[in-house]
Amino acid sequence: MFFNRGVIETVKKLGWAPDVIHCHGWFTGLIPLYIKKSFTEDPLFAETKIIFTIYEEEFTKALNKKSLIKLLLMGLLKKN
Repeated sequence: MFFNRGVIETVKKLGWAPDVIHCHGWFTGLIPLYIKKSFTEDPLFAETKIIFTIYEEEFTKALNKKSLIKLLLMGLLKKN
């Protein structure tokens, strides 16, 4: 979460409006979610397109359950 959010905040600080954000692999998986949910009203990303490339690398560990709770609290996910 820290890496994904940090990338977006850095782009904002630089004032760079990307045409395309190309996310590579599972570790960038939250960037599209952040752009579509948290930054949907931000004019810097209004015309940005997102490409997500998935590789055949497996993530074999369990994610920390606190990560899901944090995403719920941030309003990025809805509890079913």
